[in-house]
Amino acid sequence: MAPLPALLIALAVPLLLLLGFTLLLEQRRGHLPAWLAAFSARDAMLWNIGVGLLIGLSLLRVLLGR
Repeated sequence: MAPLPALLIALAVPLLLLLGFTLLLEQRRGHLPAWLAAFSARDAMLWNIGVGLLIGLSLLRVLLGR
């Protein structure tokens, strides 16, 4: 698969999922399921750094041509 379509798929699918679930949570007006509420009680800094590294390294891999 060519790098540009692969990059678009790799970025578009997670972005669409994030947008969809954000809209779903907005409709529920803050009433989270118990398993999801447990995540909000923790500090998210480590998670955010991990996700950022994953996205950044994936982008670098695609740009460098594997």
